Amino acid sequence: MKSIQEIVLHFQGVKWNNPNSFQCRCPVHDDKVASLTVSEKGKIVMCCHAGCKTEDIIKEAGLTWEDLGEPPKERREKPTKGLN
Repeated sequence: MKSIQEIVLHFQGVKWNNPNSFQCRCPVHDDKVASLTVSEKGKIVMCCHAGCKTEDIIKEAGLTWEDLGEPPKERREKPTKGLN
């Protein structure tokens, strides 16, 4: 997992809210204002207030789920139940 200080280097238009959270421009859409919130809460969480998906933000920023403190994708996915 990367620290929030390492994560911030992947974004533009950064404004710190506090030592564990910042606002920045979302790399997925044509963001004129800082609509993306990034926070450290045991892991890194991201919320684009315009509705962009976290997986798209991660890809555009050149990050991985593991950088955010998430397990690899195959361990994140819930097993599907068989149809009866």
